Amino acid sequence: MEEDNYKMLVKYLTDLSMPPEYDGIQTRKLKAQARYFFVQEGILYRKTKSETLSPLQVVQRRKVKLILDAIHESTIGGHMDLNRGDSRDPFMLFEIPGEDWDRKLDHFCRKLLELNTQKKSNAQILEAYYQMGTILAEKEWNDATKKKLNFYFWIEKRKSVWKISKRVYQLFNARGEEYLYLVEHINITILEKMYDEDFTDRLLPEAQIRRQDELYYSLDDSQELISPSKELCYD
Repeated sequence: MEEDNYKMLVKYLTDLSMPPEYDGIQTRKLKAQARYFFVQEGILYRKTKSETLSPLQVVQRRKVKLILDAIHESTIGGHMDLNRGDSRDPFMLFEIPGEDWDRKLDHFCRKLLELNTQKKSNAQILEAYYQMGTILAEKEWNDATKKKLNFYFWIEKRKSVWKISKRVYQLFNARGEEYLYLVEHINITILEKMYDEDFTDRLLPEAQIRRQDELYYSLDDSQELISPSKELCYD
């Protein structure tokens, strides 16, 4: 489902409001479509006979490029995910069970194997990969660690888990763990499909700069150290 349609359905099912620019045909179409969905805590679900909660995936693969362009090229729309909300809002720290590294790896590999992305929110999915990244980072992403994943995942899945975990960890370790729960457009599909230079040279530095700016702003206003960095400019 396209993002605009998703948002319109959520809004209509929440407060029965229609976009002012909609004509009669568009209004009837949206109302007819809304019969097959319901909203719970701001998330859109498709109605099923079993009444199983199955949150819809907002971003389809064909829309990845459009969102990547927005992330990189639009100062207002693209980077807003990394500057959304208040990073000082309380959040629960991650608890990784046990002290033995191999046991921790086993725990999170099994957690990813059981992860149903169709029934989890974007924040829950990002959190799962962030936790995996936390474990892999303890071994500095070495080859021996990568080989251990072969016991749990077939080769292509292992490559995907490795890449996503590393990028999720690097991005939200730089920006702040609380942003796992604040971003809307950044998800594992976007991070996996992103070119290395886009992630390493653009998105990751943006996260680091945003965090640095917040640290400066958090100092007492009387201090002369407050010197926020300049906005990034992209071609």
